[in-house]
Amino acid sequence: MNIYTTYFDSNYFVRGVTVIDSLIEHTPGPYRICVIALDADCAQNLPRYFSHLPAGVELSVLHLSDLEARYPELAVAKQNRSRTEYIFTLTPFVCLNALDQAGSGEFAVYFDADMLFFADANLALTEVGSYDAAITGHRFPEYNKHLEAYGLYNVGWMAFRSSYNTKTLLNLYREQCINSCGLEPTDTTFGDQKYLDSWPESPFNVKVLTHLGVNTAPWNAMNYVYSGPPASPNVDNHPLIIFHFHRLRKLYATVYEAHYEGYGAIPEALLPIYAFYLDKLSQSETRVKTLDISVERSLHVGSCAPKRRFSRLRKAAHQISAGTRVLFKRGHQLSLVRSLIYVR
Repeated sequence: MNIYTTYFDSNYFVRGVTVIDSLIEHTPGPYRICVIALDADCAQNLPRYFSHLPAGVELSVLHLSDLEARYPELAVAKQNRSRTEYIFTLTPFVCLNALDQAGSGEFAVYFDADMLFFADANLALTEVGSYDAAITGHRFPEYNKHLEAYGLYNVGWMAFRSSYNTKTLLNLYREQCINSCGLEPTDTTFGDQKYLDSWPESPFNVKVLTHLGVNTAPWNAMNYVYSGPPASPNVDNHPLIIFHFHRLRKLYATVYEAHYEGYGAIPEALLPIYAFYLDKLSQSETRVKTLDISVERSLHVGSCAPKRRFSRLRKAAHQISAGTRVLFKRGHQLSLVRSLIYVR
């Protein structure tokens, strides 16, 4: 069976279970979902949340400490880099762990926890064909080509067919990430991402997907026309399969911020899709509370001196009026004036 894998901690629990719920909703079994839990609370609560799964769908939860025991080099990396850099370092190991569970010729599919499936996840694999692995380009608009310094491809969604070729690729990726997952871009490195630049031209048989609905994201969202209902939208008349809700943060209990600064204005047609995702997060949070599970902490904007606060408000007003920053309260977009109330 195919293996779908991701990793997150208890602070990201609501988002993590929401993307998994969407995978289960749209994708029939058989497959296994393998989650690397980055802390004990997450490892303990995932089986409670997913106590009843559809026929053919399995859940496997591995605590980070068990992954670290399996790969001793992680202990060294943990001591010589920041937490963010260490989290990036884990990506090839998470993929290798999943690939070890996939049968010959089957796929291990990695996805980031801040995503949502809107259609059958298997649709993303139809284009892979005879390739051993598949990735997605950032697909930056022309005016943002300078962002390719951070990588031509995005790690948010990757697929690996179980084969000798792919294991060789992932072991190389593993060595590279152990060597460096620095956050300052160089010609060859940036986090766990820029290593992918060489994959399509390598001998490892890697496909760059052309489907616009796979890993659609803030950095490419302005390229497309959106149509259809928010629950099953289309991107340039192609089904949206999985959207990457990058830079969406929780400010307060019911207030979220979508931040596109540096990318461009958020397309108006995307706002109902964001509202749909926020409704899904709310449903997950409600279920988490009924199970008495501690939910992710809100990312509050800290208090600051009046002069700094005014500067922040002025910048927020400019970003909101320019359409690069949108705030939602209980899934509804706030107006400019009401938005400013909630970013103080």
